[in-house]
Amino acid sequence: MRQNSSTDKITTLSVLGAIALIATPIALYPTQSADFIRSTYLLTVDIFGSTYMIFGACMLLFVLFIAFSKFGNHRLGGESINPDYSMFSFTGWALYTIPAIAVAVPFYRHNIGSLRLSSALRTSKENIVEKTTFGRIVDFIFVLVLIGASGGSIGLYVPIIGAGFSELLNIDHDLNLDLSMLAICTGLFAFSVYRGIYSGIRVISNINIIISLLFLLGVLALGPAAEIFTLTYQAMTELGKNFVAMNTLGIVEESEFAEAWTIFYWAWWIALGPQVGLFVARVSKGRTLKEVVLGMLVFGSLGCFLFFSILGNYAINLELTGQMNVTQTLSDIGHQATSTKILMTLPYGEMFVLAYSLIVIIFVATSYDSVSYILASHVQEVTNEETEPARKNRLMWAFVLSILPAALFLINSNRIAMDVILLMSPPLLVLFPIFIFCMLKTLKQD
Repeated sequence: MRQNSSTDKITTLSVLGAIALIATPIALYPTQSADFIRSTYLLTVDIFGSTYMIFGACMLLFVLFIAFSKFGNHRLGGESINPDYSMFSFTGWALYTIPAIAVAVPFYRHNIGSLRLSSALRTSKENIVEKTTFGRIVDFIFVLVLIGASGGSIGLYVPIIGAGFSELLNIDHDLNLDLSMLAICTGLFAFSVYRGIYSGIRVISNINIIISLLFLLGVLALGPAAEIFTLTYQAMTELGKNFVAMNTLGIVEESEFAEAWTIFYWAWWIALGPQVGLFVARVSKGRTLKEVVLGMLVFGSLGCFLFFSILGNYAINLELTGQMNVTQTLSDIGHQATSTKILMTLPYGEMFVLAYSLIVIIFVATSYDSVSYILASHVQEVTNEETEPARKNRLMWAFVLSILPAALFLINSNRIAMDVILLMSPPLLVLFPIFIFCMLKTLKQD
C-alpha cells in the first residue's frame, strides 16, 4: 500500500497545540497542576457520575443489537474483500466497539484516505465533513482525548516497569529510573516502526501474547491453582447473579464503590475508546460488523478475565491466608511496588517480576506504535485513496507522545495520572450518540 507523507497543516498544528496545552502547565507547575486536576476530577464525578453507569449499559445493548441485527452482516470494504489482519467485562469492550464500528463503516464505504474520528460523521462520499468547522472541532476534541488518555495511561504503566527493575536490581525507584524505562519503551517502538507493521508490531505483539500465556500458566503451576480456580468460580457465580445490579450501582442511589472505581473505570474505557476504536477500524477490513463486535466483546473480555482471575485471585488468596497483607501494602507503597511484592512471593519470584516487566514494556511499546499510527494517519490530507502513514511521521509522533508521560512523572502521583484519563471522557458522552445516529443512517442506505 502506498505511503502518504502529506499532512494537513491545521490538524498538525492542533495536535502540537494540544500536547503543549496539556503538558506545559504540568511540567512548569506540577504541584498546582495536581491540585487542579484532582479537584476537577471530583467535580466531574459529582456531575456526570451516574451518567457513566447508564451510558455503559446502553452502549453494551446497542453493540449487541448491531451484531445480531441485519446490520451485523455488513462487510467492511465490500462483500468480496478478505480480512487483512487477525484479531483477538463486556461493558468496557462495548465502549471500545462504538467508535470502532462508527468509523469503520464510512472509512471503508467511502474509501477515506485519512483515519479521523470526524469521519464517523460522514453519511455520503460527497459530504467531506472532516474539513468543516464541526469536523475540525470533533477532531480537536479527539486529539485532546487521545493525548490525555494515552499519555495518562503510559504515565501509569511505565512506573510499574520501574518498580519491577527497582526490585530486581535493588536500586532506588526514582524519576531517572522511570525516564530510563520510558526511553527503553520508545526505543523498542522505534525498532517496531523500522521493521514495519508485518515484521514489527505484529511480531512483537505475538511474542507478548506467548510471554503472557506462559506467565499466567507459571502462576497457576507454581501457585495455589485450586484456590485460584475456587475464587474464580465464586466470582463468576456472583457476577452472573448480580450482573444487572453491578452495572446499575450508583444510578438510583449513591455508592462509594461506584464513585471510587466503577465510574472511573467506565470513564477510562470511554476516553481510550477513540484510540482503540480507530486502530481496530483500520485492521478490520473484510470483516462483518458482527465479527468485529463479537471479536472485541468476547476475546477482549477473555484477555481481561484471565489476568484478573489468575493474578487478582492469587493476591486475594495471599490476603485470606495471611501470607501477605496486600491491602496494607497497597496503602503503604502503592499498586506499582505492590504488584512486584506479590510476584516475589512465588517460587522463582525474580523470574516472574522480570517476565511481568517485559510484558508491560512490550505493551507500552505497541501502544506507542498504535497511537502514533493513528496520529500520523489523522494528520494526513483527506483523500479518496487508501494509504499508509509514512514511517518517519509515525516515529516523530511517538517521540512527541512521550512528552506528557514524562511531565506526569514530575507529579509522581498514580492518582493524578488516573484523574487525567477520566477528565478526557465527558465530551465523548455527547459525541458517541451522534456517531451512532450517523452510522445507522449510513447502514440504512444498503
